[in-house]
Amino acid sequence: MKKRHIIFTLLVAMQSFACNAYSDYPDFVSYEKPALPNMATRREMDAYKNEVDAYVRNINRAIEKLYAKRQHAIQDYNQTVREYNREDYFHTDRLPLYRHAEADLYNTSVYPSGKDYALAVVNSIAENHYNSRIKEKELELAIEKEKNAEKKRERDKDKSPDQVMIDNWFEKMLK
Repeated sequence: MKKRHIIFTLLVAMQSFACNAYSDYPDFVSYEKPALPNMATRREMDAYKNEVDAYVRNINRAIEKLYAKRQHAIQDYNQTVREYNREDYFHTDRLPLYRHAEADLYNTSVYPSGKDYALAVVNSIAENHYNSRIKEKELELAIEKEKNAEKKRERDKDKSPDQVMIDNWFEKMLK
């Protein structure tokens, strides 16, 4: 019985969440729409078109604001990843930058000019170069780790298994 209540509660919560997700921008409601379009005057149709134009303009502004918010979030994430990748003391792994070229396909409100396109290409080249440098650094760290492991095996070759286990335990405690 409790399972049914939990499932019902989850379904109601998901339904209200889905309704709220699509209610951010109001639907188009016209006060100028002619009741009988085939009998409307030119003035009525112009007023109706002006109302649609204003609605579309407002939607485009909202889309541009959302696009700017998305770009800000991506830039903030990439800056954080750059700082994360710069540090070698606490970790040795590397993260790639957030790829957002496919997200630009959905920006229908602003069509890029030649200058914007060139800037996007330069940014893409810079990100690719940065990501390749990350992979090179990861490879260098892996090679260095393997060399250190080989040196450790040579050093531990003459020690007893108990002594090697104790040394490993001390190394882990110091990290």
